[in-house]
Amino acid sequence: MRKMNEYERHAYLYSAWSALLVPCLLTIWITWSILPSELDTFHMIQKTLGIVASCAVVYAALGFYIRELFRSTSKMIFQFPMFKENETRMPTTELLLWKNKLLSRSQIEQVHHKLQAQYGYLMLDEQQEYADELEARRNIVGAVGIMKEATRGNKMLLQCNYRYGYQRNLLGGLVWSFMIVLLLLIASYVYNLKYMAGCWLALIFVLIQGVVAFFFMKYAARNYARTLIISFISK
Repeated sequence: MRKMNEYERHAYLYSAWSALLVPCLLTIWITWSILPSELDTFHMIQKTLGIVASCAVVYAALGFYIRELFRSTSKMIFQFPMFKENETRMPTTELLLWKNKLLSRSQIEQVHHKLQAQYGYLMLDEQQEYADELEARRNIVGAVGIMKEATRGNKMLLQCNYRYGYQRNLLGGLVWSFMIVLLLLIASYVYNLKYMAGCWLALIFVLIQGVVAFFFMKYAARNYARTLIISFISK
């Protein structure tokens, strides 16, 4: 099996484990309540360590093997609807559009000049963008690919990329965590089990995690875009 690189560990694996944290804790609680509770101190410690260790190992392995599923889920549900599959709505694209005025004219001009002078890539001017905005967006997507390649290895940019990848993939994992907890909640209701309150609480925590991760993902995406442009200009 191929060894994971640093980005895959941060953005794929750690986000998968974070997404599975609530289902893991819920499983520990349910397992704890099923096993005998009238034990002496020694056996109580054994029970606690056994349950926690077993659940941790199972969910850690699960996160490792389905991390790519979480990534794909997040792209399909969150990234593509927000930023488009062809990346024409990515924050970097929005920043480099003349009409949005999110960057100074000087910064956009520096990007245009550097791309043409050093890479032979011609970007659209203001009039051309106004005449065909979709083509301007596609043109910027091509430019962003060159900028990423030119700034490859930039440590600050890598950190921004890790943060964005982590939050994006965490969202995908939380979709599956929500489904796991929801199934446990339904089973508790159908079979009249005593886990309803715990499942509701877990469901609320997963939703809170998701809302927080969503806003952090949007921030991380914008931060990455700005850092990419600044790194490219200053390179």
